[in-house]
Amino acid sequence: MEQEGNGKPRGGRKMFIFMSLGMAFFMSLGMSSVMTAVNVGASAFPEIWLKSWMLGFAVALPLSIVVPRFLRWTASKTRIDK
Repeated sequence: MEQEGNGKPRGGRKMFIFMSLGMAFFMSLGMSSVMTAVNVGASAFPEIWLKSWMLGFAVALPLSIVVPRFLRWTASKTRIDK
């Protein structure tokens, strides 16, 4: 994500929320699809996948909001970003 001169992500809070929602949605969708297909196969896939995806999204959304902020804070404290 591009940054402005003050070190904050370009686009502000709305962009951050949009990106977090998008990443959580597509990552949980992809991971739950693959893991369900590997563990269950084609039988009963839609029903089990939907439950798996809802749980995955419920976990992924808060993580996609908290983890980037934590990593940005950690990078600033360890001078990785300089």
